Amino acid sequence: MSESFNHFDKVSDELIKALGDVVSKTAFDIQALAASNAPVDTGFLKNSVYTVTSKSSNYDGSGGEKMLSETPVPDNDLTAYVGVGANYGIYLEYGTVHQPAQPYLTPAVESVFPAFEAAIEAIDDKIRGV
Repeated sequence: MSESFNHFDKVSDELIKALGDVVSKTAFDIQALAASNAPVDTGFLKNSVYTVTSKSSNYDGSGGEKMLSETPVPDNDLTAYVGVGANYGIYLEYGTVHQPAQPYLTPAVESVFPAFEAAIEAIDDKIRGV
């Protein structure tokens, strides 16, 4: 009876892939919503919102000195970053002493979070056989 019933490695690999897919989808959803929420004057801010995953990045560094450096690529599939390349993005998000905040990134995260939680719960239910 040389057949093994230990499938933990396969289950672990499938779980990490499923969770990584949720993380990646969530990051791209946040990016899309943040870009659509971004205040527009020239469109530079809107076009500078990007996502970096362990597999890809859609950073466009063509903004010259107005552009911040790209966020480093994460070293695993369970991490993703949504960044804003425009060097003034934070001032619009949180405001300054001279102008009120015009949040675009935080509301995107808050809006997408329930779908992220639901996707994680669905994976949990599947694992538990619910």
